[in-house]
Amino acid sequence: MLATMFVLVPLLLPAPAQSTKPFTVKINSPWKTNVWFDSGKNVGFPCNYTGQKPIFRWYHNDVEITDTIVTDARISTYMASDGEFFLNIHNIKYEDAGTIKCVGELNGYSDSAELKFEVYEPITLKASAIQYGQLGGDAEVDCETAGRPGPAYRFWNFKNRTSVAQSEKFDFSESKLLIKPMMDEDATDYICGVYNGKTNQLKRFRITLRCWILTTN
Repeated sequence: MLATMFVLVPLLLPAPAQSTKPFTVKINSPWKTNVWFDSGKNVGFPCNYTGQKPIFRWYHNDVEITDTIVTDARISTYMASDGEFFLNIHNIKYEDAGTIKCVGELNGYSDSAELKFEVYEPITLKASAIQYGQLGGDAEVDCETAGRPGPAYRFWNFKNRTSVAQSEKFDFSESKLLIKPMMDEDATDYICGVYNGKTNQLKRFRITLRCWILTTN
């Protein structure tokens, strides 16, 4: 009886596909999501690459930033010695908010990366620093601010920094502190604290509440 012969043939697997991308670009930024800046800051955005070095172009809100086409002297670009390409915005303004895009091109191939961001103005008090309420009636202490957009959180303190607790006497309503009713001791200074969680900005405003007495003939 003839022995059955088995021949092992090595299985040839296809070689891993090689990337055809000569390079990739990336905006090398610590800000991935929820990108906010306070106005007046100087902000730099670096764009770097892996692979072959491309020719870079920057766009701000779909407008290319070049040395010959300058739409705003505050916005400029430059190439660092390590190959990173920067877009700088000096004294950033509310109107600068939008999208920046870094584009790399080489031999007909291109790659791009973009980043969206918003700009908020510093928080300032819009309401009067001296306000009035009627003795024996309800009083409203308004802490409306001029920040854009509106701050996310408010808190109230008395002038000695003691917290004003929510109660039937003191009621917080959006930008107002409602005092029901107003007594002599309520005519004092109040501290309105405004915290914008988007920009980690905290402001405190002192508001003086004075009383007036309604008189009848």
